[in-house]
Amino acid sequence: MGDSDRALIVGCDAYPNAPGAELSGAVADALAIRRWLVDPYGPGLEPGQITFLASPSGSGQQPDPELVTGPATRLRLAQAVAALREVRGGERLYVYFAGHGCRTDPQNQLTAQDALALTDFSAADPAASCTGVEDLRIRLSLCDFRDVVMIIDACRNLPFQAPFRLSSLGLDPTGPPSKQARVFLLQSTAAGESAVELESDAGARGVFSAALSDSLAGAGAAKVFDDTDETSPYLVRWSSVCAHLAATVQGQTPSYLGQGDLVLGRFPDGSFEDVRLDIDVAPTAAPGELTARVRYPLSVAGDEKEVLLSGGAPWSVLVPPRRVRVRLTAAGLAGGRPVDVYTPTAVTIELAPQVPNTPERGPRRGRVTRGLARNITAQIDIADPAAVIEIRRLDGRLVERGVSGWSGELMPAAYEVVVVGCSDRKTTLDASEDVTLLLESAIPSRARLPWATDAALAALNASEHLGVLRSGRCVLVVVGPDGQVGVEVIEAGRATVAVGTATLEVPALAGVVTAVTSTAGAVSVALFDVAVLPDEVALTLLDRAQTLRGCGRNDASMALLEALDRRLPGSVVAEVLRGSHADAPALLADLVPFQDAPRLLRTGPWASLHTT
Repeated sequence: MGDSDRALIVGCDAYPNAPGAELSGAVADALAIRRWLVDPYGPGLEPGQITFLASPSGSGQQPDPELVTGPATRLRLAQAVAALREVRGGERLYVYFAGHGCRTDPQNQLTAQDALALTDFSAADPAASCTGVEDLRIRLSLCDFRDVVMIIDACRNLPFQAPFRLSSLGLDPTGPPSKQARVFLLQSTAAGESAVELESDAGARGVFSAALSDSLAGAGAAKVFDDTDETSPYLVRWSSVCAHLAATVQGQTPSYLGQGDLVLGRFPDGSFEDVRLDIDVAPTAAPGELTARVRYPLSVAGDEKEVLLSGGAPWSVLVPPRRVRVRLTAAGLAGGRPVDVYTPTAVTIELAPQVPNTPERGPRRGRVTRGLARNITAQIDIADPAAVIEIRRLDGRLVERGVSGWSGELMPAAYEVVVVGCSDRKTTLDASEDVTLLLESAIPSRARLPWATDAALAALNASEHLGVLRSGRCVLVVVGPDGQVGVEVIEAGRATVAVGTATLEVPALAGVVTAVTSTAGAVSVALFDVAVLPDEVALTLLDRAQTLRGCGRNDASMALLEALDRRLPGSVVAEVLRGSHADAPALLADLVPFQDAPRLLRTGPWASLHTT
């Protein structure tokens, strides 16, 4: 949507060095994404802003040669990434790959990496013609863009049993980047799954990419309606696209991560057909006594339309796709609820005795001046003391943020409430009247240390070593996949831990417990200083702050650190997380050589993994 945006599109159908590996739909999928990139309702890029690498096969779609920058080889990919490093002041970078993919190690999921196979792929020397997804992600994040959107339609299994090691793509970057981009990664499959192509009269397409094209065009619940936007109220967002794909793609499991949310497209009102809403009631009421009102916002902020239904339930009504409010009344009974109607939807309204002296509200007339409208009182409660709550507009703009709930006033509008995590949980908030929202905790409560990770529990179990910690030494706690716990008192510096066939290098800071926990295919490392161990809430706040920092959710992590300061000032690890502690530079990932960066643990910034 800007002159500083760029795109790198790769479609690879041809694999001449791998008999039987030819594809038919990858180039067609890449062309579909290119059409979306130049769509004015989407990113609206100019052709010169797009690098398109394509290697078509005889059975697949043949692209217009004028659109193609070069073949989908590893060399051309490395050159394209190097060229993106030269862009200065970029806003958004879109990267899409369709072709074959694999994992590098069938035996050890901890050390296995996702790899993309280019057209020069050979099973005899896979590293020479593959690139690692993590290596590519890190290189792109160091380009001078604010946001990087990576979408990959490729398998994540291993077609042959021998493991191999990936090499770095191109030359390592030199000098620090002016900024590190937020990365949004969407993969068509979960680890170990295959991506599927389907044939049709229109030609072959990947199951995932075909669904992705529909989602980016605003199909079903891939869009949301923002009644505060007068020109293009339908928004296609990163979160809604990912959720729509997770719900609609069959036979494979899309996986995604992102450091926030993005608007990927905007459509004017009237772009989509009306949707059927079926309304029923419980308990039943006499037809002559029952009335239903269906209200929904129009594209101009503050205006509403009301549809009046009578004669007896059930009813069916066509409404434009958006959130509607349904209210039923019958002889002293009433009931209602907001309903998101983006696909054909059925709702049953429960009737209860109507509160006396509560007049029915009529539809709002004319335009409401938001700054002068009566604010709505809202309260959001959650039991988790370390839950970061964000209230956002439907276009993704942050309105409020709180820890373990929030209360205050909001302007009348529809909002989204986000419980921030490595995978966000979202619910809707209809601020048409004063409201209290009770959220369930995202993390199951534990008997001893509620809402915290195994690393925090392991640190708590090291409390008997508080005297040693206060003496300036540190404690290393290792919890293996079998649940066995090892505790070692060590000198400050760095420590090595054996995890399967790999060696883990972790920091050892004076007065701090370094907790290492491993489960099937995953390892996490966290730091806890002596001051927080006796205070379970403070320990939970620090634990969650590290988890969110490892997911790239730095703003939410800082909110938790501020809450920790209010509860227990002076945490050593909080200073490390902020980068203000004297030993922080020796602990953080910026001292890890770039070629080892893909070996950093994705669950935290504190460890690098070295295979033996």
